[in-house]
Amino acid sequence: MNQNVPENEIDLKELWQTLVNYKKLIVVVTFCITLLTTIYAFVKTPSFEAKAVIEIGSYGSTLLEDPLTLVKRVEIKYIANSDMNTTNELQKVAVIKGTKNLVDISVIALSPTQAEHYIVQIIEDIKQRHYELIQVYLTQLKTKIANLEEQKIELIEEKQALMAYITKKSENIDKIIKDNPSVAAIYTIEINNKSSELADIKNKIYGLNSQLSDLYFAISENNIKPTKVVDAIMTDDSPIKPKKKLMTMVAFVTSLILSIFIVFIISFVQKQKNG
Repeated sequence: MNQNVPENEIDLKELWQTLVNYKKLIVVVTFCITLLTTIYAFVKTPSFEAKAVIEIGSYGSTLLEDPLTLVKRVEIKYIANSDMNTTNELQKVAVIKGTKNLVDISVIALSPTQAEHYIVQIIEDIKQRHYELIQVYLTQLKTKIANLEEQKIELIEEKQALMAYITKKSENIDKIIKDNPSVAAIYTIEINNKSSELADIKNKIYGLNSQLSDLYFAISENNIKPTKVVDAIMTDDSPIKPKKKLMTMVAFVTSLILSIFIVFIISFVQKQKNG
């Protein structure tokens, strides 16, 4: 155990002496790499970020678009098919974990204004598509409502005709019941049949009113929720990248380690030649 201690001390001294001998090289390499990285960080065009969260609209409990489908569609349009010459970039579009209808979107551009304009463009594109889906939904329901309203008018007219017929027959019965009871009995049977028809028509009208009530609610603002931005679009006046301080610090540490590694390699090679 005692014999190993001096050896360890000698090894550490040799390592330290090697670093001292090549200190100029270490300083030069570290300084040059750090300087170049710092220059690059300050020369590189800064990028600014804009972020927003959108809530996918719905009619009733049905979303206007499946969130994962929306994410894929936006990625294809604004990433896969984007113009390579553009300075705007879609950085992220993803469904927020733990939610079913919230999508997080972030973009970067050369200025806060450009970033905000670009994310507004994407959001308006999404909202326009969802607006068109709502219009298709409304058109279908309004067509159905119009058909039901026509059926209702026809039934009301039929109901009124039956009521007039029953009233007239009832008046005739009162006039002939004493003079001609057999005819009055026939009228009574007809009235009963027409009364059954009238009851059926009233039930149909009630059913139509119930359907129309549900449909009118379905097209109301209480049931249809358009896609919207949650809170507001967030932009930062400070660039998201390059992170100048971080890049400089990382460059310094990395170049220092690299220079020390190079020194040990050089020292090792020289020992091999001299040995």
